[in-house]
Amino acid sequence: MVFGTPIVAFGLHTGLVRDVPYAGAFSALVLAALYLALGWWLVKRSRGDALVNRWLAECFPALALGFITLAVPLALDGRWTSAAWAVEGAAVYWMGRRQGRWLARAAGLALQVLATGLFLDGPSPSAVGGWAFANPAFVGATMLAGAALAISWWSREPLREEAPSRAASAFGALESQLSPVLFWIGFAWWQSALGGEIGRFSVDGEGGVHYFIEQGQRVLLQMAAWVVTAFVFYRFALPQRAQRWPIAATPAWLVMPVLLVGAVWTMATQDHVFQSGGWLVWPLALLLHVKMLRDLDPHPPQGWWRWVHAGGVWLLVLLAANLLVFAIDRAQLWQTAWATVILLAAGSAVLLVLTRRRWFDAPPGGLRWPLDRFAGAYLWHAAAPLAAALALGAPVVAVHSSGEARPLPYVPLLNPTDPAVGLALAVCALWLLRVRASQVDPARVVRGAAVPGVLAAIAFVAINTVWLRVAHHYFGVARNAEALFASFVVQAGYSILWTLIALVLMVGAHRRALRTPWMLGAGLLGLTVLKLFVIDLSNRGGSERIVVFIAVGLLMLVVGYFAPLPPVPRKEPVQPDLQGATP
Repeated sequence: MVFGTPIVAFGLHTGLVRDVPYAGAFSALVLAALYLALGWWLVKRSRGDALVNRWLAECFPALALGFITLAVPLALDGRWTSAAWAVEGAAVYWMGRRQGRWLARAAGLALQVLATGLFLDGPSPSAVGGWAFANPAFVGATMLAGAALAISWWSREPLREEAPSRAASAFGALESQLSPVLFWIGFAWWQSALGGEIGRFSVDGEGGVHYFIEQGQRVLLQMAAWVVTAFVFYRFALPQRAQRWPIAATPAWLVMPVLLVGAVWTMATQDHVFQSGGWLVWPLALLLHVKMLRDLDPHPPQGWWRWVHAGGVWLLVLLAANLLVFAIDRAQLWQTAWATVILLAAGSAVLLVLTRRRWFDAPPGGLRWPLDRFAGAYLWHAAAPLAAALALGAPVVAVHSSGEARPLPYVPLLNPTDPAVGLALAVCALWLLRVRASQVDPARVVRGAAVPGVLAAIAFVAINTVWLRVAHHYFGVARNAEALFASFVVQAGYSILWTLIALVLMVGAHRRALRTPWMLGAGLLGLTVLKLFVIDLSNRGGSERIVVFIAVGLLMLVVGYFAPLPPVPRKEPVQPDLQGATP
């Protein structure tokens, strides 16, 4: 009688007034007000059966809540309805926690699910509808976000109920896992609400779409929305707060990936990263990120913070590289060696800063943040990809650059290309020595001989390209593979150059009694002899071949006289410990 009578009566009444606008909604509100008044009267009443009065006082507000819920879809569209249901569900959940009623809390969560489904069934949140921020799409998504975040805050600590039933215990076990999920649902709704306003558009009579904000600004604003929201929430997770909300720090964990994606997207779609308001967004985003990082990196997850610090270096390198590319384009330097050299030199400068000896030889606690705890992250996690990029970029620049230095003339070893390539390889070698001498735990491959061997091979290629540029500028050899290979000048120069490199290797190895470098030099010398007979003899005849053979032969005599094969290092026999032995 308590529940069935009003439900059946309201259904009949709605059928009678279906033609009257908003009659069903107003009727539901009147019934809700009636049952709220009855419930309040029963709470104040002290006569009669106290148990019956208490039971009815709980039933009547439940009926009032149900009629309020029915009034919303009868009066409003789907998005307003979903927003109202979300707020109502949060209120029901809060009431259930106050009263220790698991069924009420379950009903509040169910209303969140229904509200989400109804909102998603509506039109696109980016469509124009009314005023900015005062439209059903933004308000609905904001209320859904607020409701989810409120429930996440309330459920962050388990609720202790007196003598819970089996169903209550099962729901409590599930409820304890919902706070992180609901937080991220609320955070996603808030980002969706802001994204809908950022991506607002209008449709003209011909069906054309016109955005109020251009694409570059939309990307920057969406990135700023994430960073600013993360900055607001992370403070709830700090240990000094009396009531902590640990999950609130997780958006701040992902700020660096968001910034990296925003940088790559901006670089791919715009002239430079400071375009379309980037001059304001990027400094603000970096400042907020540094503040959050300094407050959060003393706490777990420590393994993730190492990569975040390294990502900051990569982000700054990307931003600086983008500005350099823009400057090169404006200066019209793409047809000269300055273009690639500027990028290579800038990367070398960054890696050189990361390998400062004072930073990594300082005692623990002897440096300021962030090097006090993350010096290893900068030496290894941040510098290793940069060193790899320089090691790969150096031969590419060396092979493809002509050394053209307009308006300056070409001078071997003093043009932009040769010093930049040499600097890049030298800085990579210095970084490798720093890593091997430091306390960081790098990959096993860095400890072996593979990486030095790769750097040596790259240096060999770079030295060879120096002669190619000399042959092009001073001997008029065209810069293409066919002309360079067919040129006797190029091939003869290579023969003499390789012999000189072998001479340096073998003499140096002999003085230091190192057999491995000596064998490498001998192998290069053998390759030079093979090249003389296979390639050089087939190019030209006469005096030119004679000169090359004489020069190589004289250098080989020098090698044989000054750098014979070093002896195998002897292992000193281990002297037995005879102290205390029996005679």
